[in-house]
Amino acid sequence: MDELKSLCKGFTTIGLSDMGAVRLMNRREVKYTVHRRVLPLILKRIVNDYHILEMERQHIMPYRSVYFDTRDYRLYTSHQNGKLNR
Repeated sequence: MDELKSLCKGFTTIGLSDMGAVRLMNRREVKYTVHRRVLPLILKRIVNDYHILEMERQHIMPYRSVYFDTRDYRLYTSHQNGKLNR
């Protein structure tokens, strides 16, 4: 974790108040899962091309998501099949 904190300090920071200037409406969000050993290599390669969000002097924020569904994952399956209102 210390290595990640150190690498984050190399990024240009952006605050929540600056986010209005960033074009969010035309963004494309893609998520990847990477092994913890690979993340420092990726961060080193993108440090000059990306900003990092800073809130209360923090760059790494805890994130937790709770997903509610039926035992047979009906809501997930509906989502995967294109159903919008579930």
